[in-house]
Amino acid sequence: GHEYPVRRLKYSPFVSTQIATVSYDFTTRLWDTSSPEPCTDVHQSHSEFVYGLDFSNHIQGLMADCAWDQTVGLYRLGPPSQLTSS
Repeated sequence: GHEYPVRRLKYSPFVSTQIATVSYDFTTRLWDTSSPEPCTDVHQSHSEFVYGLDFSNHIQGLMADCAWDQTVGLYRLGPPSQLTSS
């Protein structure tokens, strides 16, 4: 689903079918492996390669990424298939 190589992949600690990826195409993508269309959301707020990604182990639905543009994105995930920027 990415246009360039994936830099990092993380599984959600709370939703067993949810995966997030970041890529050199400047995007963070959310996937649901149980969905017929697995890529559920694409977040494009960075102007450089996105290389860091993690889900919170303590707060369900909280995810962060970081990029070479020296920014960090925090995202509050709604129900599966919804990604919103915080």
